[in-house]
Amino acid sequence: MRRLRAAFKQARARAPKVIVLAGGEDLWSNGIHLNAIEASADAAAEFWANIVVMDDLIRPIILATDPVVVTVGRNVGAGGAMLPLAADLVLVREGVVLNPHHRNMGRIYGSECWTYPLPRRVGWERALALTESCLPISARRAAGIGPADLAIAGEAFDLTVQAFRRHGGGSRRDHRAQAGHAGNGRSAAAAGAVSARRADTNVPELLPTGFAYHGARNAFVFKHPACWSPAYVRLLTSTAVAEGAPPPALSDTCQVRVAVGF
Repeated sequence: MRRLRAAFKQARARAPKVIVLAGGEDLWSNGIHLNAIEASADAAAEFWANIVVMDDLIRPIILATDPVVVTVGRNVGAGGAMLPLAADLVLVREGVVLNPHHRNMGRIYGSECWTYPLPRRVGWERALALTESCLPISARRAAGIGPADLAIAGEAFDLTVQAFRRHGGGSRRDHRAQAGHAGNGRSAAAAGAVSARRADTNVPELLPTGFAYHGARNAFVFKHPACWSPAYVRLLTSTAVAEGAPPPALSDTCQVRVAVGF
């Protein structure tokens, strides 16, 4: 994430016609690397440092004067699904699956400043539905409701990406108009919303009682059951229990604890 932030800063310094974020080869992104964080000497401190870096990458994308295009050619989830929302234009390859939520890690909200760009794209009601239901959406669905602007099939997607890389074209206003976004990303409201998102993540009293972000991360990495699941998972669990299967043991992340590193 630090390398990506540095690369974006370097790209902006060259005054490009357009900046294209293309993602990885195996998957576009899942946000911060939880396994690497868990393996660090101070996981809580490293976790917070990664959140800061992610937010410090997304803020200049939102506020940039140069047009930013995101091309999602592989599956994407969690923070990696929130990052593209800050761009002016999001192109998705048909067949890609998006998981724009964090809550099934254990009732956490994530960061990536998503409380500003997601409602801007889909409205508050749909933003709540996407982040609380914790269900995947297809590329076509994403293009239909707003997290993406266009879903493009196969070779046409690759050709479109190449065209943006070679020629760019259009001002930021042109790209925002093409995507159907209102307003200007450089507004004071945008800056305030991004700052508020940083503050939300750093205030322990906004977390569920006795819950810590690093506890959820630990449970996720080591595959322990979370102490909260979305409704569709709870329904499946209750059905299994009714048929005689034992319920999964609760993770110790559900126990009252003091947050470390916040």
